Amino acid sequence: MTADHIAFHASKRPDAVAFIDNGRGITYSQFNREIRQFMRALSEIGVKRGAWAGIACDDFYLHWVLLLACERLGVATASLSRRLDPKPQRLFENLEIVLSEWAFPAITVKRFHPITPQWRDEVRRSPVVAEEALPPKEADEIVRIIHTTGTTGEPKLLRSPRHTQDAWAGLWIRSVGLTDRSRYLVTMALDVAPAYTWPTAVIRAGGTVVFETRQHVAQAISTHAITHVAMFPIHIDAILDTLPEKFEKPSNLSLTSLGAPLSETLRERAMARLATFVSNWYGSNEVGLVSCISSSGSGGIGTIVPTAQVEVIDERGTQLPPGQLGRLKIKTPSMHTEYFGDPEATRHFFKDGWFHSSDLAIRHGSNRLQIVGRSDETLNIGGTKVPPTAVEELVLRVTDAKDAGAFSLPNREGVEEIWIAVTDAKVDDKELRERIERGLRPLQLAAFHVVRLPRIPRNPGGKIQRDLLKRAVAEASELPAGWNS
Repeated sequence: MTADHIAFHASKRPDAVAFIDNGRGITYSQFNREIRQFMRALSEIGVKRGAWAGIACDDFYLHWVLLLACERLGVATASLSRRLDPKPQRLFENLEIVLSEWAFPAITVKRFHPITPQWRDEVRRSPVVAEEALPPKEADEIVRIIHTTGTTGEPKLLRSPRHTQDAWAGLWIRSVGLTDRSRYLVTMALDVAPAYTWPTAVIRAGGTVVFETRQHVAQAISTHAITHVAMFPIHIDAILDTLPEKFEKPSNLSLTSLGAPLSETLRERAMARLATFVSNWYGSNEVGLVSCISSSGSGGIGTIVPTAQVEVIDERGTQLPPGQLGRLKIKTPSMHTEYFGDPEATRHFFKDGWFHSSDLAIRHGSNRLQIVGRSDETLNIGGTKVPPTAVEELVLRVTDAKDAGAFSLPNREGVEEIWIAVTDAKVDDKELRERIERGLRPLQLAAFHVVRLPRIPRNPGGKIQRDLLKRAVAEASELPAGWNS
């Protein structure tokens, strides 16, 4: 577990820097000591093994120390943020305690412990927990509560055991080559699942985690000689848009993109201005990492990781041969097996040891996988299934639009037509439509509509929220009756 790795590095390299908190260096020995101090403090306020605890703290380092202290005590944690939508009510119903810097007035909490500067400082003056007082470590012990993004409905809860978190951290270490020389810049809040796994992997490898809010990300990368950064495509795009004019591209930066497809256009921009290596990972909270695209011109085809098994199936569940489009099912040794408190969703998605995703895919040979899109988002044009991402990629390539989103709706005669929303296109409406028409010609679309929007609605991970996109387009144009049915 992570606390044991930190203790190992603290013994072997006590003065090595484990964490840089806005310029303040924290050694492995200090990191190890503070985890042990907060373990004692948590025990003293009655946080017991097997409990669920919610942690709400803007101080990334303190938040992380509390998570790691809970993990070693066998306490399952959920990271909470100020922007948390109270939809996952099931989560709060099962939290036995919430340790927080702020209150949750709209939500009922069983027990609340405020994180105050006084309590924090008092704990840091206290002795560490005795080794003999620590509980045994069990591989199947639940240590992390993950809630899904809810892009296709109500967010669901996953209870993540210790062995799953260990496996995920180990896979990142091997996949991106983390070592004790790695320096990782934090760009995501801890309530996002990868934001917990990534720094955990770096620290297990003996590297340095950097949290910097005083500088632009690009400046922080240069200042701290960052070697690794992981973020969503939507954030990569925003950073590239705001790069200082005189920014000098780092000589050795590995950029990991996750959470949503990375367009070729965005990859090329990132390679030109920011990173020396860009990898785009496909996976999910349910199963972990599945495949990776690590070069330009891949055509959206990634390499399946050795630990993942995938099959592409038809509507009857029959496995399809390579080259055919179907629904993707996945099996990994570290996958979850149920949605907590939701037996109906569990039966639908978890079957016979496999996770049946909502994604459409094509398998190419024995270890190559192309993710086409979600089955509930696919555009049906004259009987031909077209992923909206393919339309969006073409639109971005032939126009100067900043972002694009697509969906289809039946017209009054019941024929599906494409609706395309674009943002920040500099050309006039006539030229914009002509460019899109030329770009989409290979798809042989009978009809399509173009609407300008101020922004394309996306979730924190960068995935387009199609229902909100339809609403935004409806407000900006005349949609057919029944558009939201």
